[in-house]
Amino acid sequence: MSYYYETRTTEYVGYDIKAEAYRHLGIALLIASITVGVMLGLGVPIEIYWVGAIGEFIIIMILLFSALFGSQFSESTAAILLYSFAVCSAITLSLLVAIGLYLDPAIVVGAVGSTTVVAMAAYLFSGRTYERISQITRITFILVIMFLIFAMLGFFLFSENGLFYLIISVFGAIIFSIYMFLDFARLENRAFTSPALMALWLFYDIIYLLKELLLIFIYLFGGSRD
Repeated sequence: MSYYYETRTTEYVGYDIKAEAYRHLGIALLIASITVGVMLGLGVPIEIYWVGAIGEFIIIMILLFSALFGSQFSESTAAILLYSFAVCSAITLSLLVAIGLYLDPAIVVGAVGSTTVVAMAAYLFSGRTYERISQITRITFILVIMFLIFAMLGFFLFSENGLFYLIISVFGAIIFSIYMFLDFARLENRAFTSPALMALWLFYDIIYLLKELLLIFIYLFGGSRD
């Protein structure tokens, strides 16, 4: 599909940016699914998971510094970051999936199903939240600050208590669910300029919600096996 980027207006002309964002998101989810399947099928060494974790961290830092300094990516760069992040995050996700499958396949099914339900609910109701997006964002920011304070204190006081990590995962799942609603609202109302970058943020919400749910289900239902 042909399109171009108008630098003066920072708008894409000649195509639907919402449809393009969903196309990017679908490709990223497909890449992540294939990567997880390959990782599970090949039984790769544990060092590969560290490669994925480092890649995730680097891309997240790039995004944070970009947001901090107000710099913009070209659409091609944003697409490269999206698909690279899809591969890296899928590598780390595959470790949790492998653990869940070993303990009980129902753990993985439950986590994937719950993530799908939350994503569908976020999509269906996102159009109604856009008018209150500023208010919801402020509330979410407060939750994030509380989460960070609790996490930092907890690591010093309760680092050996498994219940602490369960609480952290529940808190994280709530935060990522809210951000998913906000990002779907932005996407549905076309409140963005880069389809690939919008897809990246939404993919980030989905993949990390899935990771948090896997951790929760592993803790709650995986205790029957060592």
